[in-house]
Amino acid sequence: MGLIAASAIVFIALLLGSNIWLQSTTYEVSSPRIPPLFDGYCIVQISDLHNSRFGAGQSRLLRRIRVAHPDLIAVTGDLAGADWKRSANSLELIRQLPLLAPAYFVIGNHEANTHDLRGLIEFLGGLGVHLLHNASVPVERGEQVIELAGVDDPEGFSVGRHSWTASLTAWRQELEVVRQRIEPNRYAILLSHRPEFIRSYAQAGFNLVLAGHAHGGLIRIPFLGPLYAPGQGKLPRYTSGMHLLNDTTLVVSRGLGRGMTPLRFLNRPEVVIVRLRSVS
Repeated sequence: MGLIAASAIVFIALLLGSNIWLQSTTYEVSSPRIPPLFDGYCIVQISDLHNSRFGAGQSRLLRRIRVAHPDLIAVTGDLAGADWKRSANSLELIRQLPLLAPAYFVIGNHEANTHDLRGLIEFLGGLGVHLLHNASVPVERGEQVIELAGVDDPEGFSVGRHSWTASLTAWRQELEVVRQRIEPNRYAILLSHRPEFIRSYAQAGFNLVLAGHAHGGLIRIPFLGPLYAPGQGKLPRYTSGMHLLNDTTLVVSRGLGRGMTPLRFLNRPEVVIVRLRSVS
């Protein structure tokens, strides 16, 4: 086999793997503010599916979720496209999530621009999926409690011809309001679609933030890293992994689908597993 043919085979394998070979990534988040009864608590994060398919009936994706034994499933936006009723693969997944663990959903930019957001909200509610629509809920284990919050994507704050700056201002104000409703000493987890606003999350005082949107940087080059991410532009910083700012931990999922892009490269679809650790 010639060098060119061998290189072509390797490239095709990497390209296919970057788009269909699922990867599970586990992060441990430690804090003295996490109640002892929540030590080992498992959150599985699903993000940016964009109607992608992983096996018949989403079997491969569901298997990844199931083996993690989640206590809670967090869906951080962009499950489907603007016409969510035609996103059969996404609907196949979301129907089954509440059967595995309590499932919570936060609106991404694609949901914010859907043709029928009210219908989507009613559909999710009918399935038993909890929509965190600029709100928070207590999560209990025994007599101990943490708080789970969610805020819509900033595009959901666009009204009429308001500028992006005006939308961001309204979004930041709502973020502060959501945090202020939570008891100050309670460990607060936020589901929010965009990772690039880490400074806003830290300023609001959230302890842990789960985000997506960046799609892992789309194309990742060895020794260089991700090339581009929506909302961050070229050579983006927040595309995957765990990031710390003051007392805030940000976990960014590489996501599962491709969105409006034709491919991912060296950037496998990812299921994120977060385990909470209580430390003295």
